[in-house]
Amino acid sequence: MARISEKHARYRSREQMSADAAIALRSEMSHGGKHSVLQVIMWAWTEFHGKYTGCPYWTPAAIAEQSADPRQLAKRLRHEHAVPRRVVIEGLFALGEPDQERVHAYLTATLFGVVVTRAEDRVLDTPFRRSMPPEFHDPASPDYRDPWLRYRRCGMTVVDRTRNDVVVVRPMSSGSG
Repeated sequence: MARISEKHARYRSREQMSADAAIALRSEMSHGGKHSVLQVIMWAWTEFHGKYTGCPYWTPAAIAEQSADPRQLAKRLRHEHAVPRRVVIEGLFALGEPDQERVHAYLTATLFGVVVTRAEDRVLDTPFRRSMPPEFHDPASPDYRDPWLRYRRCGMTVVDRTRNDVVVVRPMSSGSG
């Protein structure tokens, strides 16, 4: 999905998306209705700057694949959520009485789109398609709410292309986890 222009009627800032999510969570809407609203917000959030071009986080293998025909990106690459959407939604519902600030802080801490190759997507899906490692949920763990934990566990590096290929996450060493 291309970035929606600020002039378009459907454009929403991330602050507006947070407000919309908080309103939905506090509403009398059914659980399914809230879930649907949150799904749309999560996709818009991670594709805010673009699904592929403009997405800040990429694996080195995905960067290498990008150099081929750009019209074929969707066939070779995947836009993936660092923290699975199911986990993000569970966390949003667990906020209790959510206000815009709490929702925004949670989304900012957990919602990242990452461009990966199809093969890397399969590696991530094998153990963690819709979940995070247990430490993500354990407040006593140093990895508590680490959005990059799945990538480290799967031995993947992620770079931030907006900051001159700064490494965001390195794989765990063979002696850890």
